[in-house]
Amino acid sequence: MKSKLSTAFFLFMIFHLGTTSLSFGQLIGTKPIKGFTSASDIQQLRDHSETKGFIEIGDAYSKARGVTIFSAMNALNNRAKKKLLEEAAIRGATHVWIENRLPDDAGMFGRLVSYHAVLYRHPDVQMDLITVKQAFVDNDLRSASRMVINRNAFGAKYTIAENLSLIQVDPETDIFEKNGRIFVEIKIRKSSAEVVSTKKEYEVIALDDESIMLSEEMEENKKYAAHLFKLSKKK
Repeated sequence: MKSKLSTAFFLFMIFHLGTTSLSFGQLIGTKPIKGFTSASDIQQLRDHSETKGFIEIGDAYSKARGVTIFSAMNALNNRAKKKLLEEAAIRGATHVWIENRLPDDAGMFGRLVSYHAVLYRHPDVQMDLITVKQAFVDNDLRSASRMVINRNAFGAKYTIAENLSLIQVDPETDIFEKNGRIFVEIKIRKSSAEVVSTKKEYEVIALDDESIMLSEEMEENKKYAAHLFKLSKKK
């Protein structure tokens, strides 16, 4: 069921990113954010029956290709699985169910290892709609940073924003729950001077008293980002 925000607020998002790279630990700091699971802590489900009661996020795919047919399969497997778990973390998963793993030793283009999986979130880390809505009403969002995963690239990129663009969220912005997941639709303008805006959908994947994290599908079935913000009480 959709809910309307009663108060306008401003959301600062990353428009241009610098070259500073971060790890998951550096990005979120030493204090865990409720709802967010780092790639190294994502758990693999061994039997499909274990998914009962979990919130399904969607399919994920990863691959790693060697330069030659002599590339080490173990290294390729580790790379492909690392990318899979990074995507899972960025999309707010806590668990993965691997449906297929494909090792390919043949071909003139070198060896290939690929994974196809379904991402899940444990219900214990899911936020409720009222809490999320109140967090947006009570706080400004500051100090944006993000991590991005591209299925066609080598791995996740962790960056701190150097230049920020202003995204205004008006009173008509929707915060709603769909299939056990919470989303916010935000009207985006690259600058405060622009009149034309586009609407984008983000999923709220983590929230505590100090921080909030939003997940975005930047390119369909290809590129995903997780945006981290610090909450600052409105004066």
